[in-house]
Amino acid sequence: HIVWDISDDRFDSAFAPLFRWVDAAIAVTDEAVGSLFVLNRMLRAMLIGYSEYQFTMRILGVIHNRSVDRRPFDKYVTQTHLFPLLSVPADPALARMHLLHATLFDLHKPTAEQERLRSDFVKVAELLRGNPFNVNPPVPLPDEDIWQLEAHTISA
Repeated sequence: HIVWDISDDRFDSAFAPLFRWVDAAIAVTDEAVGSLFVLNRMLRAMLIGYSEYQFTMRILGVIHNRSVDRRPFDKYVTQTHLFPLLSVPADPALARMHLLHATLFDLHKPTAEQERLRSDFVKVAELLRGNPFNVNPPVPLPDEDIWQLEAHTISA
């Protein structure tokens, strides 16, 4: 499986050639509107590739990384029909583990939240071994709707 870690940088055009060879991918994004915008553009590029060139590329699901405010992410996945696989909190303890070259699975006494996150990772791995497919194909949003996700969150 291919995992795309999407930031607010313009990675969509660099990934476009992979649409020819990859059947399925997982997207990793945070709730920043810029990151959701890039993910949305990738969804649009996949639909165009399928329609015009018969590329079979699809997104199996999306992981919410460094989550602080779930509302923009939740609104986005609801509107686009993307399948939310996992939510990884912006936890300083997780960031420190990276510096120690450790993972959640190396912890002997994880906190309750870390244990839940570890079991969620295992569930995602089991799901992906089963060759999943998304029954509701994702539908990209118009660009102006992406920027409204943040506006509604701020006023909420």
